Amino acid sequence: MLLAGAGGADWLSAAKRVAERLGVELGAYQFGVDLLDAAGADAPELGPGGTLLVRPDGFVA
Repeated sequence: MLLAGAGGADWLSAAKRVAERLGVELGAYQFGVDLLDAAGADAPELGPGGTLLVRPDGFVA
């Protein structure tokens, strides 16, 4: 799963292209758009244009 900051729309587009190319499922969500009241939107590690990748085992990269 990919979680993008409020200014991370480009990450969502890139994730969609890569997932289609590789033939894999990848959920991609943007804080402030898809995740309106979600905790974590103000995480300092994320930033407005940043992204977090959460592996299936729950590890955050």
